[in-house]
Amino acid sequence: MGHALLWIESLAAAVLFVALCVAWIARLRRAWMRIMLSFVPSIVPLLLPGALVLVLMGFETWIGLRWTVIGGSLVLAYLVGAGIVIVRGLQRSAAEQPPRANAWPRIKLLVACLVAAALTLTTFWNLDTAAKIRLSAVQAEAGALALSVAPPRIPDRDNAAFVYEQAFALISKPSDGWDAWDAEDGSLDAAHPELRTLLDQNESALALLRRAAAMPDCYFDRDWGRPSYDILLPELAQFRGAAQLLCLDARYQAWQGNTSTSLADLSATILMARHIERGPLLITNLVALAVEGHAIETLRALVRSADLTGDDLASIDLGGNLDVRRSMRRVFRSEMALGLGMFAQLGDEEAMLNIYGSGGMPAPWVVALYRVCLLDKDLETYRAPFETLNDITTLSYSDARAKWEATVLDTDVPEAVMAKQLGLIPHRAIEIMLAGGARHDVARLAVAAARYRADHGVYPEKLPALTPDYINTILVDPFDDKPLKVTVTDEHVVIYSVGVNMMDEEGTAPEPDDPLCREGGDIAIRLPR
Repeated sequence: MGHALLWIESLAAAVLFVALCVAWIARLRRAWMRIMLSFVPSIVPLLLPGALVLVLMGFETWIGLRWTVIGGSLVLAYLVGAGIVIVRGLQRSAAEQPPRANAWPRIKLLVACLVAAALTLTTFWNLDTAAKIRLSAVQAEAGALALSVAPPRIPDRDNAAFVYEQAFALISKPSDGWDAWDAEDGSLDAAHPELRTLLDQNESALALLRRAAAMPDCYFDRDWGRPSYDILLPELAQFRGAAQLLCLDARYQAWQGNTSTSLADLSATILMARHIERGPLLITNLVALAVEGHAIETLRALVRSADLTGDDLASIDLGGNLDVRRSMRRVFRSEMALGLGMFAQLGDEEAMLNIYGSGGMPAPWVVALYRVCLLDKDLETYRAPFETLNDITTLSYSDARAKWEATVLDTDVPEAVMAKQLGLIPHRAIEIMLAGGARHDVARLAVAAARYRADHGVYPEKLPALTPDYINTILVDPFDDKPLKVTVTDEHVVIYSVGVNMMDEEGTAPEPDDPLCREGGDIAIRLPR
């Protein structure tokens, strides 16, 4: 209704403007001047639709069928109305009489034109105000979604975040980066003199990291009530470096024969990953999986090179079950909250100024035009896929994969300006989370099997032999919903998940550039026989 009223009022204002100009032009004596000048004011109202097209091109969209019909009908109605006004106004009632428009009441036309223009602006203002009110509701919805998955606050005495921050401040980074100490085959040049120097420099930081990881919980302060993609997460990069430092020390200590310290570093890295995982955002979950990946690679190295006893293996804390599907539900809700928060900021000029700065912020009238013309359809397009994404967490991987690959933003919707910019959670990110869960469970079974061997001298012939003494239950592969698998070769016992391609390749290692096993191979840990 509001857009229809805006259509009528803007048409009336434009036609009255032409009538006013024709009334003044009709006073000219020369007919050819009256005819030529009468077309000049008729062009002025067409500048607004032209500006609208330029703005929409700036939004990298086109106006779509709906706005083509609305805008086209408005221009057509205006051209017809303006043409009638010009023809009728410049006609003479008799040969010697002045044009009819000469008798039109110019003051009244001016007042009527100003009133119509004022009504048009008022209607536009009201539509924009209504859009801002809807965006306030969107902000409340975004805050409620974010708070529903946000970690609860904890007492300072139990909060590892403060200890982590102290440790981060003390960490001395190697000049060539942490990866410089790892060879391509994952071995460590433990005899390198600079490594000993580096670890000695970070002795205090390592002690704080072990202390922080052992604490019951971790909470970094966030304004979850106002979620936005410009949220700052400076600790995530610090966690990556801290994890690599702990894993370096774990392998160095194992080389030195300090098994207890080595395993303490390994457990601290895994517990650190559990702390990071408490954040509901996609990026925090991916960083947590990356940190745990460092720990599991270190575990592989220790199992290969160190003579671990049953007690040593029992001391490795892998953090219990890793409910990836629950994490995915939290991620979907938090990512939707962030996107809705970005939409909500379009109704808050102060928030937009904080994001874009004074130089890059769009003109207020451009944002208002977006809110009035494009916002509702844009928001609808962004919301639609998330309902499907939430449903896939209850499905098996094969069913969920087909469904999420079919779940895409409708990029053919011309009004979906913000939705296209925000996008959806990448399918690869979902696969990484599932692969991380599989890798975690494979590591738990590998530790349980190694403990069994330490106690009995041989590995179990079948994985069910591990329950309940070494593990509570046989873990299920998140990719095929069957128990994780084991195979025995002359040199290794291989515990594995089939990976993204869902093909059982008996624990074959994937290519280095294919950690998710899309093209072949399995997610596996090899235990020496």
